[in-house]
Amino acid sequence: MAMAFYAISGIDICGAVEKSISEKNRKDWIEWVYAQQVVPSWDVNSEEKPDGASWGAFGFRGSPSSGRPFNPNQTTAEFWHHDTSHMAMTYTALLTLVILGDDLSRVNREAIIQALKHCQTESGSFIASVDGAESDMRFLFAACAISYILNDFRGVNTDRAVTYILKSRTYENAHGGSTYCAVASLALLGQLHVIDEFRLELIGWLLKRQQDDGGFAGRPGKVSDTCYSFWVGASLEILGAYQFSDSQANRKFLETTVSSRGGFSKHADANPDPLHSYMGLAGLSIAKEPGLEPLWPQLNITLRALNHLKNGTKWWTMSQ
Repeated sequence: MAMAFYAISGIDICGAVEKSISEKNRKDWIEWVYAQQVVPSWDVNSEEKPDGASWGAFGFRGSPSSGRPFNPNQTTAEFWHHDTSHMAMTYTALLTLVILGDDLSRVNREAIIQALKHCQTESGSFIASVDGAESDMRFLFAACAISYILNDFRGVNTDRAVTYILKSRTYENAHGGSTYCAVASLALLGQLHVIDEFRLELIGWLLKRQQDDGGFAGRPGKVSDTCYSFWVGASLEILGAYQFSDSQANRKFLETTVSSRGGFSKHADANPDPLHSYMGLAGLSIAKEPGLEPLWPQLNITLRALNHLKNGTKWWTMSQ
């Protein structure tokens, strides 16, 4: 699912969704995404949860690996052990549907929101899956993003989430990716003001991640890496400080990571891959590279897709 998002969102940043994706492919990809939705064995809108059933499994899986029959229209399904959703896959599935122009009408919002409640830990973070997984800032961000996309934050205890973020603040062990997840989560929750007293210190730490070669590193003592052009760049953009970085120097670094076979690699002389190819484009979009669609960094989608989310999907238009 994540690979599909990197590819389709990358096409969107290039402004080529309508030109490069046929109507048949668009519909087929939407059906494939919906076929990965993990749904309850009961109708959550009209029936009580059966004894022994769990709320935590619902959302989207990463692939058809469970062996379920292909069915993009199912609303209920027999419970299978270990056929559970994953927080990051649910996030990327929903974004992919939005980018492709779907109205999200087949998304079981209630099941997903209830699943989020059961995935939040006492510390305020979220586990990736009820089927046994770690909990950290990545999945807190995914939960906040899912809630924003579905226009429903009932599944997130905001106070606990904010407490977790603030307790995770550090200098020596800080990481550019985790920092993005924290900053974007606060922005989506409408809680960015809680960092006001150390906002300038945070901006300073992020600016220091830009290296002599123009690229960004994820933490002190590390070398530049294409993906941090987004993780660090997006954090600065959300904080209103991207203009203090050297975007032209970063562009020159990214040029060294472009592969003759297409795409971006982690750094020069490495092999290209979907994640770094997407993050390279996203980083350039934040820098307002001519010819690329502008990105909304809080959710990591283009402004074009964000407009469709708010004006063309069920859970936003029904509240207007």
